[in-house]
Amino acid sequence: MSTSTFRYVALDRDGKRTRGRISATDEQDAFRRISTQGLTPLRVSADVKRSFSLGRRVKKADIAAMTRELSVLVEARVPLAQGLMIMAENERNATLATILRSLAGRIESGARVSDTIDHHRDVFGDVYVATMRAAESSGMLAEVTVHLADMLDSEVGLQQKLRRAATYPIIVLAVVSVAMVVIVGFVVPRFAATYASSGVELPLATQVVQAVGASMRSAWWVYLGSVVVMITGIMHMWSMPKGRLRLEKILARMPYIGRLLTAVSTARFSRVMAIGSGAGVNLIESLEMSAAACGSLRVREESRRLAIKLRGGASLSEVLSESVTLPPFARRLLGSCKDAKDVARTSDVIASHFEREGKHLAESVSSFIEPVMTVVLAFIVLVVALSVFLPMWQLVGLNR
Repeated sequence: MSTSTFRYVALDRDGKRTRGRISATDEQDAFRRISTQGLTPLRVSADVKRSFSLGRRVKKADIAAMTRELSVLVEARVPLAQGLMIMAENERNATLATILRSLAGRIESGARVSDTIDHHRDVFGDVYVATMRAAESSGMLAEVTVHLADMLDSEVGLQQKLRRAATYPIIVLAVVSVAMVVIVGFVVPRFAATYASSGVELPLATQVVQAVGASMRSAWWVYLGSVVVMITGIMHMWSMPKGRLRLEKILARMPYIGRLLTAVSTARFSRVMAIGSGAGVNLIESLEMSAAACGSLRVREESRRLAIKLRGGASLSEVLSESVTLPPFARRLLGSCKDAKDVARTSDVIASHFEREGKHLAESVSSFIEPVMTVVLAFIVLVVALSVFLPMWQLVGLNR
């Protein structure tokens, strides 16, 4: 059996804390080895530097598949420690396999499931940890793991559809951009020079394209730098709260993209709200968890204000009536809920509705992008064609 390196904090015979590393097959074996050295282990964790670097990054699809398997184990009443070790043996991702062995060792040592997952919060995320803790406290671990797996599977599927839909336009734009740079920067200027030497007066379109081509050849670094600065600036704005809020507001006003982003964020918000309320999390905590999981800073900031009003004694319908980020359909349904069960059931309906809408919009992204891209490319091609053929017609007229 392969061994991994674990870091530990333990007490020696004099009661002093000591730290170190030890090789073991799993976390439980590490506890035993530390104890045989006359130490009392307090905390044992996988060595990130040596164990985790050997595997690839844990993706959301990996977490979704793991959660699905975990839900099957819980429903089948298989001991979690034993089931997690079986999952680790069959896991291809070395990083996730190490995490599963760590979870199994901690659970077998008596730790709670939510506490063991909390130790790997950077992999699972805050919402996952909080939801599992609430599910374990309410005794609904089996139901919640199924809902978590469904939510993660839905998010992974939507991401894949968006990626596939955006691949074709990106490739076409990249190829056309390279072709236009070659034509405008090198081909058209040569034609223009030939026409000028023949005594043909260049039309405005040819003069403009010629000037652009000359500037591209002489100051190419300005164009390249402008593109780099623009991309860097957008990334910097997205990393800053105020900048991201501005970008999200701009995207929300766009006719098609705004609908898609609203559907995705509302679906995630409602799905986590359904899971949290169904697991026994109170309304305010469910609202905050849902806002943190939806991926939209606008929704998160608004939800904080709504949570403050709920703590102040306002009703859910009164609070939701002031929302500007949630669609009217979601506001009306959630505002009609009377208790936690209603919130969970209604949120599940809302999530299913907007998941379907998000999938439909994601699948038809290309039908929205392609006409816009066709119009833009047709305009560019028309300008370039006129810049080449107008002087040619004048040259033909002079030679008659």
